[in-house]
Amino acid sequence: MPLVEEIVHPRGLNFENQRKVVLLRDKKVNGKMLAFKEIAKLVLNLKNKKSTEDVVRRVYERFSRSKGRVSYRFAKCGRKPWKLTKEIGSHIVSRLLSRRKEGVVTSVILQADVYKDKEVSLSLSAIRKHLLTKGYKWLPRSQKRRYSKEDRAKRMAFAIRFANMSQKALSKYITFAMDGVILTYPQDDHTERMNYCLAGETHMWRKRSEAAMPQLAGDDPYADQVPAARALPLWGAISARGFREIIIHKNKKLNKVEWLDDALCGGKLLAAVRELKATGSEAPSRLLCDNEGFLEAKVSKAYYKKKKISLLHNSARSPDLNPIESFWGWLRRQLRLRELEAIRLGRRALGKTAYKAMMRRFLRTKKAQDVAKAKWSAFKKVCKIVVKKKGAASGK
Repeated sequence: MPLVEEIVHPRGLNFENQRKVVLLRDKKVNGKMLAFKEIAKLVLNLKNKKSTEDVVRRVYERFSRSKGRVSYRFAKCGRKPWKLTKEIGSHIVSRLLSRRKEGVVTSVILQADVYKDKEVSLSLSAIRKHLLTKGYKWLPRSQKRRYSKEDRAKRMAFAIRFANMSQKALSKYITFAMDGVILTYPQDDHTERMNYCLAGETHMWRKRSEAAMPQLAGDDPYADQVPAARALPLWGAISARGFREIIIHKNKKLNKVEWLDDALCGGKLLAAVRELKATGSEAPSRLLCDNEGFLEAKVSKAYYKKKKISLLHNSARSPDLNPIESFWGWLRRQLRLRELEAIRLGRRALGKTAYKAMMRRFLRTKKAQDVAKAKWSAFKKVCKIVVKKKGAASGK
C-alpha cells in the first residue's frame, strides 16, 4: 500500500483531524451545519493545541473527498526554498565580509554562495535590499593602498615622531613640506575642454535611467596621459605660513640638472625657505619630502650641507604623510572649476603662457594661502590617525 507523506504546517491538522473537520461540518444538528468556531474547539493541530477558525475553514474548503485529505498544492512544483530568513541574512553578510578581502564581491557571487551553502535560491534584488538595510552600499573602492607589515612599521615610526608635537613645535622642527605636481591646461576644442574640467569627478547625482546620456559623460580616464606640450610641471612647498612656488620646470619629470641649476644654484629653494620658515626659528632647515632620486644626488647633498639644510624623507609610497599632496588635489579641482565657469561665461580657453600666469596669480591669493595653512595644520592629525591605525592608510 503506497504511503502518503504529510506536508503540513505545525499549526495545521493531520489527516485524521482533517477528516474529522469534514464529518463534523457535514453533519447537521437540528437542520443546521456546525459553525467553524465550534469545530475548532473539537480538533487539535500538530502542536496538540486547539485549532483556529481560519485553519478549520481552509481545511474544509480544500479537502479532497476522493483522496480523503487536503491536497498540498505545491508538493511537486520544484520550487526551491526562497525565504530570506534571519539565518540566511546573517550568512549573506558573513560571506560578504569574508570574500571582499580577496576580491570584488557582487550580488551574483553572493547569490551563488547562498545556493551552494544553504540550498536557498534568492533573487539578486533581495540580496541587495538586505545589504542596504544592513548599511552596505555599492560605492567606489577606497583608493587607499595596502601596506606590507614592514611598510606599516616604517609609517608608524614616522608618524609617532610628530603625532604628539604641538603645532608650534612642529612648525619650528619642519621648515616646510615640498613635492611636485604635473598640472595641465585645457585645449581650445570644446569637447576636450569639458573632458578636462570633469576629469576626476567620479560621482554625480542622477537617475539610474540617465546612465547612458552623453550630456552627462565625463571623467576622462586618459587625463593622466597628457602630452608634454600641455603639461605644467610645478614644484612647491607649504608650511604654517602658506604656499610658495619653488620651480616650474620644462620636463614632466624633474631631473638632477634642473634641480641643481634652477632650484639650488638659482636660489629658488633658499627663497622658499626664507619665506616659509617659522618666525624666530634659527634651527637648521628641515624639508619634508618624498624619496626622489635627484634630491639625494652628490652635488645636491653638498649644497644642503653648505646651506644648513637637511631633508626629512617620509615613508615610501605614503602620500598621506606629505601634507602638500592634499593641497595639490585641492588645486587641481579649483582650476577645473574656474575653467567650467569660463566655459559658462563663453570665454575662450587660455594658451599655455596665459594659463601659467593665471595659475600663479591664483596661488598667491589669500584663499590659496589659507588652504595651504589648513593642509599643513592637518598633518599632525593625519599622523595621529596613522598611529591609531597602526600604520595603515589614513582616511575613511
